[in-house]
Amino acid sequence: MKPLTSILAVVGLTFALSACSNTDPMNPLGYQPESKENLLADSGFKKLSLNTPAKLTAFKKLPPHRISQTTFKGKPVWVYPDQNVCGCLYVGSQTAYNTFIKKVLNWEPNTTLDAGLKETYDWISTQYEARKVGRRVVE
Repeated sequence: MKPLTSILAVVGLTFALSACSNTDPMNPLGYQPESKENLLADSGFKKLSLNTPAKLTAFKKLPPHRISQTTFKGKPVWVYPDQNVCGCLYVGSQTAYNTFIKKVLNWEPNTTLDAGLKETYDWISTQYEARKVGRRVVE
């Protein structure tokens, strides 16, 4: 009976912790600025007002309350349309988006892109060569 009790205790604890957890997809690890808007502004996003009919039309085509990438004047930008709080658009550069991700996830890469790509390529190459001779090597 002890194993069943242990399992039930773990399941109960899991449900209790998940009930207390932050399930906001914009803030999954609990970064607590006053609002999502402050999180975006703290990350370097700029708030743009929708002062023309063309801007308002473009705004309505964006997925609501989701950060998405688009192009502006030939450059990639990240946008967050806020229909409910300010009726405005937050726009950020790649740097602002990277800062936002670091704040939300409380994580940043510990290696450079080039080093990561080289490590990945080497691993794939090793796996490929092993499979050619009939071995499966997964580390």
